Amino acid sequence: MYVTLGGREILHGVDLAVEHGDVFGFVGPNGAGKTTTLRTILGLYRPTSGSVRVMGHEAGSDEARRATGFALDRDGLYDAMTAAENIAFYQRLYGGAPDRARITDVLALVGLAARADDRVGTFSSGMRRRAALARAIAHRPAVLVLDEPTSGVDPVAQAEIRGLLLDIVRAEGTTVLLSSHNLDEVQRLCGRIAIIADGEIRVAGDLAELRRRLGRHSISVRTVEPVTDAAVAALRADVDLGLGEAQGTRLTFLPPHPIRAARIVARLAALDVDIVRLVADDASVEDLFASAVLGPAGGTVEGAVEEATPP
Repeated sequence: MYVTLGGREILHGVDLAVEHGDVFGFVGPNGAGKTTTLRTILGLYRPTSGSVRVMGHEAGSDEARRATGFALDRDGLYDAMTAAENIAFYQRLYGGAPDRARITDVLALVGLAARADDRVGTFSSGMRRRAALARAIAHRPAVLVLDEPTSGVDPVAQAEIRGLLLDIVRAEGTTVLLSSHNLDEVQRLCGRIAIIADGEIRVAGDLAELRRRLGRHSISVRTVEPVTDAAVAALRADVDLGLGEAQGTRLTFLPPHPIRAARIVARLAALDVDIVRLVADDASVEDLFASAVLGPAGGTVEGAVEEATPP
């Protein structure tokens, strides 16, 4: 997909598939093309070449719109209306009659049942975000598109909204595509991600697999007693374990290839080393972002870009 706006090509060959049931994170620096991509998926922009399909329907068609809910950077709520009135208004826009039972259900899901008849203009930023989520799912969309869903709210409200999104996925079976500058948020919520820069997808795929492929897998072990020199020597002799630091009761393994923590546990047990704690740490989304966007310093996600073919 290519998109040109104002004579400038914003997206260059973006090829992306979001599978049913995904919570898919879309990240990139300012001006990378995230919002343009989301607005094209919603049918607000049209690609200059290529196509976008939502649940098998061309983006922007009536069928695609009915299949999609959204909450963009501006919440789109009307301050003079109550929360319930806002949702009823959007139900009409989607071609249905207001459904009070459904309105009650979605407001309860986002924790606003008690404020259903209060004007949205009296709501805090966090409450407005929750009301926008309720409005977005009121017509039971198959796909939910969110642009910076926790932007502008405090850390407590951010945590609440993340929990609500997971509740919505469980309760509604909704597929979610969200963009965010909050990389920790993406890591907490998303099973698959795409990183975009300069209008191009740099990395896309299963988050856990991408983190492993970056090659920064480490395993930290705390032992009951200091590890003997003989045991340390035996561990170093097994080069696949990649023993790095070994000081007293602390061991750090940096295996050259991803391995299961169970293998290290078994090797330590064979050496009569008792473990208090083991922590496996893969590369973070921030590491992936730096590798994909800022260049090869510290490693690249070689072979991690998936060919994304729409179903």
